Amino acid sequence: MSFFRFLTFALFAIAFSSCKQEGEGLNFQNRSIAYSLSQEPPTLSSIGPVSSVAFTVQAHIFEGLMRMDENKKLVGGVAESWEIKKNSAKFKLRHNATWSDGSPVTAHDFVFAWQIASSPTNEYNFIMAPIKNSAQVAKGELDLDQLGVKAIDDHTLIVEFAYPCAYFPTLTTFVSFMPIKESFFNKFPGREYASNSEKILYNGPFTISRWTKETQINLSKNPHYWNSGEVWLNTIKMPIIDQPKTVLNMFVSKDVCMASLDADNIKSALQQRLPMSTYKSGFVLYVEYNQREGRLTQNKKLRKAISLVISSYDVVNKVLGTPGNLTAPSIFPSWLPGSEGDLHREYNFVPNPVDYKKGSSRICVICNN
Repeated sequence: MSFFRFLTFALFAIAFSSCKQEGEGLNFQNRSIAYSLSQEPPTLSSIGPVSSVAFTVQAHIFEGLMRMDENKKLVGGVAESWEIKKNSAKFKLRHNATWSDGSPVTAHDFVFAWQIASSPTNEYNFIMAPIKNSAQVAKGELDLDQLGVKAIDDHTLIVEFAYPCAYFPTLTTFVSFMPIKESFFNKFPGREYASNSEKILYNGPFTISRWTKETQINLSKNPHYWNSGEVWLNTIKMPIIDQPKTVLNMFVSKDVCMASLDADNIKSALQQRLPMSTYKSGFVLYVEYNQREGRLTQNKKLRKAISLVISSYDVVNKVLGTPGNLTAPSIFPSWLPGSEGDLHREYNFVPNPVDYKKGSSRICVICNN
């Protein structure tokens, strides 16, 4: 039984508010904005540990081969041109793409980063699957240098595919595909790399000007970014606040320009008639059981029985209770398009049925045994 058959639900859209009036949260004169992080990022390393909070910061300080523009269209990032074939891809890098210390971003930086991202120790190595030999490298069956990516020269990157992958350029916008400068990385062994603002190098539109643990992260416009002339903002302030009610109050006082809404504070927002909007987050949340040796949930039949008494509809609409969340018919969000229609329909996914009577009786029998 695949863990994809466990309870799954999609965080399809999150209700949030955006500032209409200028204040500390949105300062046109200083070209700055402020919005909160719900917790301290465990690291800002592009090779993990993975964290959605870290993604928020990483999206501003790193840039991959490709990026999404303001119209959500795929455009060149570090890559100025690219060619995708059935079995391979070729990317030509910009000569004016640089790190935050002014040194050039090269094809070798991508090779080094992708090799580490594919290693057995990286929890997100599965996302490198389209690259030739990635599966074997992830299992430790092949050395890192056997990964199907090569730097022909400083500005030419060749990628060999494990299978045809037309969507590969889009995949390179994900954080795991960000470059890493090897000489800088090797100065900070283990998890020391990217643990604070002095131990990380960036190549995106912003750099970290302040990182006070458990308090705030501030970003400043990166003067070395190849496209800095098109970056309007000078500063992004990210106070770290784990109380949604506090964040909503800060939004009302114009101290932040955005506040995510949950089941508790959405009523208050509605009563105050605050401006709201929604967006597709792309997150899919699921429950995965502990299957380690000696755990009760290692029993496959028990996991099947539990899945019969969990209703995704009830979890999303009664437990979470936040408007905007949708139940997912599969691990693929309901809105994700396939080649002709909905992707989850093209894969002929059969929903896991909810049968409280059958599931409860099975759980009792298994646990009593």
